[in-house]
Parts: sequence; C-alpha cells; structure tokens
Amino acid sequence: MKNNWILVVLVMLFLAYAIQFVGYDKNITMEQGVDTVKQIPLKIGEWTGKDYSFDPIVMDILETKAILHRNYQNTEGNHVFLSLVYYAQTKVDFHAPEECLGGQGIKTEKLPARIDVKTQTGDIFSLKINKLIQIQDKNNKLLVYYFYKTGSFMGRNYIKLRFNLILNKFKTAGQNGSLVRLSTPFSVEDNGQTSHEYLERFITDLFPYLVAFL
Repeated sequence: MKNNWILVVLVMLFLAYAIQFVGYDKNITMEQGVDTVKQIPLKIGEWTGKDYSFDPIVMDILETKAILHRNYQNTEGNHVFLSLVYYAQTKVDFHAPEECLGGQGIKTEKLPARIDVKTQTGDIFSLKINKLIQIQDKNNKLLVYYFYKTGSFMGRNYIKLRFNLILNKFKTAGQNGSLVRLSTPFSVEDNGQTSHEYLERFITDLFPYLVAFL
C-alpha cells in the first residue's frame, strides 16, 4: 500500500512538472473559449435550454469566462442542469464539484459510475463518470454527474486528464480542457433510478456536441 501511495505521488509530481515544461501561451485570456461553449445549442434532441446568469466572481475564481450555466427541459417537463467550464488552455487546476460543495457545508456522497453512450456511428462509448449525491436533507437531494474532456479523452479520472493534456500539447499544440457537470433532482421514491435515466438520456443527446466542439 505504501509503495502504491509513493507511486501516485511521483506520478502527480511528474505531471505537474511536465505541464509547466510544455509551457503556456501567455496571450491566453479569460475571454478565449467563450465562442466555443456558445456552440453548444439550446435545442438538443428532446431538450430545450435556457441560459442562467451567475455571479461575476465565479469567473474570477475559475479564471475563465467560458462558462455555460444552462437549464434544459424535455417534452415531459423533466429538468437537467448543465454547467460547463472550458479553458482554451488549461493553465489552472479544475475545481472538483464536491470540493466547492464541501466548502459551502453541503454534504455529498461520491461514487464512480459509467454510462454506455450510443454514438452516431452506432458504436458504444463507455463514459466513466463521477457520481455525486448532493444532500440537503433526507427528502431534498440532487443527483450530479461530472467528467472531464480534453482532445479524445473523456472521463472521470483527473490524472488521466492531465496526462492527456501533455500528449495533446506535443501532438496538436493544443491544451484545451473542460469540466462537464450535469444535475437533476434525486428521485427519492426509486432511489435515484428515474433521475439516472434522465441524465443518461441527456448525456446521450449532448455527446456528439461535446465531441464536435470541445
């Protein structure tokens, strides 16, 4: 166990050094990437979105203005909230949702999960995600799924994200990265199964746009 922990620390140190070694474009600004996230359409399959504003201090904390804060509703009246943070060049660390919530005193339960997404080519993409249950009280919960994307990598593992950022820099001179967070009210009556189905349907509809634009 001790050796495994040492290995993890060494890998993290290597990634931190490598990210600095490949360098960043000093001309990258908080505005870059705004047009990129705007390409995610308001109409996605059965879902219609509405943009929501947020406190400008959020942009200062996250160091980017390329943020999407949007509520989608389907034809059945179900809601999925999409929060997307995009960096044209990932010169900062991502803020994991559970860390932000914990700082607000909100309890969360975190579990690994997977969604099999059927792509437009008919193939199945196994999307590994982080699953959070945000707990206000026993009858007021929120189901949250989130994952990262950079280049062809899409998944829950933060170390793999950083590793792929390094590879992308050498291959394409690009280091854009995204945090994609989706949430919907937790269906207490069936232990979240209905909520999971809503998020799964939405992610399937959203998937081709993530591949195309991010």
